[in-house]
Amino acid sequence: MQINTQVPSENIIYLCVVLMQKLEKLESTNKNVGIDLGIATFMITSDEISIENPKYLRILNKLAILQKKTITKPKVVQIEHS
Repeated sequence: MQINTQVPSENIIYLCVVLMQKLEKLESTNKNVGIDLGIATFMITSDEISIENPKYLRILNKLAILQKKTITKPKVVQIEHS
């Protein structure tokens, strides 16, 4: 896994995640399978096979927190009347 980040300005962060995996060809079973992508679990199939969320998603959660911290909120100026 390779993660590249760029910060061109204070309010923008670019993230590129590259996952490389060697694929193996499987033999045909002539079965149909439904796949449900979710939040609590990454994937559940109609055969009741469940795959948990990959650990690299935690890195993205940390990035989201950092992005929220870098966003500047407009300052409220109080004017005193005399």
